Amino acid sequence: MPLNFKRLNFLSRLFSLPKNRANNSTDERSQTRPSRSMFRGAHHFHIGELRILNAPNATQVNEVDNIERGRLDTLPKRPDTSGMRVEYLANSRQPEVEELCKRESSSTDLVLCIHGPAGIGKSTLARHLSDEFRLADRLAASLFLGAFATDAFGPETIIKMIAHEIGSIHARAIPKIVEAMDQCHGTSLENHLQKYILEPLRSLNHSHPLIIIIDAMDEWRDAAIFIGAIALLNSESSVVKFILTGRLNPCTSRMPGIDSVSIYTYSLGPISKEVIKSYFERYLATIRWVDGRKASPADVEKLTELSGGLPVWASTVIALLSHPLHESPPHKILAEIVGNRHLIGGADGLGELYRNALGRLFPSLGDQKLFRRYIGAIIALQESLSLLDFSILAGIPPHLIDRIQLSLTALQTRSPPPGKE
Repeated sequence: MPLNFKRLNFLSRLFSLPKNRANNSTDERSQTRPSRSMFRGAHHFHIGELRILNAPNATQVNEVDNIERGRLDTLPKRPDTSGMRVEYLANSRQPEVEELCKRESSSTDLVLCIHGPAGIGKSTLARHLSDEFRLADRLAASLFLGAFATDAFGPETIIKMIAHEIGSIHARAIPKIVEAMDQCHGTSLENHLQKYILEPLRSLNHSHPLIIIIDAMDEWRDAAIFIGAIALLNSESSVVKFILTGRLNPCTSRMPGIDSVSIYTYSLGPISKEVIKSYFERYLATIRWVDGRKASPADVEKLTELSGGLPVWASTVIALLSHPLHESPPHKILAEIVGNRHLIGGADGLGELYRNALGRLFPSLGDQKLFRRYIGAIIALQESLSLLDFSILAGIPPHLIDRIQLSLTALQTRSPPPGKE
């Protein structure tokens, strides 16, 4: 059920390259391999992704050195999260996107922190901003920490992961990143930031600061250490800026080290009822209803109210109604949801939806006991286990674990990462 933002003309105007710069970029891409005589007497320099290496009596012209690319690929890489993209609600965040981009363009703050409760759409917005800045040639790197287990990654590893993203997007930064690999072993976190991030981005001589987006920052154990370290870059906001997302306002929650960072916080609110209603109208029409019993306009209005403006609430309802293994037909599940006489919005409403859904998925006392044992073991896990090892840990036979996991797919609102189906 992919929904995409339309690219805003506002962003095209805001981030369009100067005419001469755009022409130069076109010229660079269309260059043929120059002859040796063109650069006779020249010294080491870059043109686009070409490197000119001068020796006293010979000039070698190559694309960015394959050895350096190979070394870049030895850095930690962010996991492939392409299968975990959460759906966009069309135009749901247009005012926020315009406001945030204006703020980023005019402010000298190093960090823009977008915060809001679970399910409000922070990760969805972060991915959209990442796409927009990439299209505008303004993205340095993006990491989505909620998509993988970060407990095993310290700040140095995350910095190297960011550096790998920078090199993958901006090939001309690779030589500086490779220098950092040679110079930073055993040095301070601040030196890692300087060598792996600041100097490679500075070497690009970009006319605007490049943006590093880190989503779900508060889900990372070492977030406070990282935040304290990037204060080093407060005076470098003309080269690099950060957009971070999290559930709490780091200033009011007194995150350690936050007072030393130049930061602007932005509270993300619910999306409009009109957008939620449009979403329900579109996707309720895709449900395989039984005996022609479809959702009525009154059902749509009730669902819209119950959602509290939470995108995840709306997508969870559609996932529940779409699941093919429910014993109850879709119209009965819908009746239970809209029959909730307590109008509960926000996170409480999402909790109520999940409680009711779990009651339907695990109706008997025996099923509920197995589910509680399963969840308890999942929470206690410190690392991934094979099915057999997890079965021993939880005391649940493997075939019942498979059944529990299959039932829980009814609450899945996004695809699993590749290889995890």
